[in-house]
Amino acid sequence: MRGLFSWHGGAGSLGYNPRLSQAAARTVFHMNVFYEEDGGFKVGAILADNDSSLQVEAPHGKRSKIKSSAVMLRFDQPALAAFMDAAQRTAAEIDIDFMWECCGADEFAFETLGREYFGHVPSALESAGLLLRLHGAPMYFYKKGKGRYKAAPADALRAALSLLALPWNAPIAARSLARSVSAIWYAAGDKSADFSWYTRRATLAGIYSATLAFWLSGRGDGLEAALEFLDRRLADHACFQKGLARLKPRAA
Repeated sequence: MRGLFSWHGGAGSLGYNPRLSQAAARTVFHMNVFYEEDGGFKVGAILADNDSSLQVEAPHGKRSKIKSSAVMLRFDQPALAAFMDAAQRTAAEIDIDFMWECCGADEFAFETLGREYFGHVPSALESAGLLLRLHGAPMYFYKKGKGRYKAAPADALRAALSLLALPWNAPIAARSLARSVSAIWYAAGDKSADFSWYTRRATLAGIYSATLAFWLSGRGDGLEAALEFLDRRLADHACFQKGLARLKPRAA
C-alpha cells in the first residue's frame, strides 16, 4: 500500500499518487476475459470494468473497449499469452461427431454441453476449447445466440458432409478425418509415441470412413444401424488381428 502514496510538498506531507494507484491496481487485479468479437474469439486482460463495458488489453498490447455482454468467460490461469494456443489444442482434441451425438435435438448452452461432454464442471480452458470447436463446426451446430447452439438435423448434416466427398474438398476431408481419429484415440487414453501411433490412426481412419459412408448412404435405420455397422467392422478388425497373432510364431 505504501507505493500508492508519495511524499510531496515542502513539509514532506503524504499525498495520493493516482498514477501509482492505477499501476498497482493492474498488478493486483489479474482477471482476464475470453470474448466474442467480429465473428471470432479473442482474449484480453481487464484494465477497467465499467459494468456495461470493459477496457481490455490484448496479449500483443493493443487496448480496446468491449461490451460486457460479449464476454463468454473470465479466467486467471493459464497466463493470457498462452491461453489461446492452449484452447486451440483443447478444441482439436474434441471429437465433433461424438459431441453431436451427445447433445440431442434441443437448443443448449455451451456450459451445459461442457458438463456432459467432459463429465465435470469444465475449466476455463476446456470451456474455451469447446466454444472454439462449436464455432468452427457450422455444419454440425447452428448458432442460436450468445453461447447457445443447436445440433444440425441428421438429414442436413448428412447433406453437408456429402459435400466433403467431392474431389476439390479432399484436403479438407483428409484434415477432418485425421483430427477426428486422433481425438478418438486421445479420448481412449492412447499414449503411443512409436510407429504404432500411425498404424492405429490409419486403421481407425478406414473403419471411421466406412462407417461414415454407410451412415451417409441412408441405409438402415439411422444412427442405430450405423452403430451396428461400426460394431461389425470392429469385430472384423479384431478377427484380423487374432489371425496375424497366430501367423507371427510360424513366420518366426
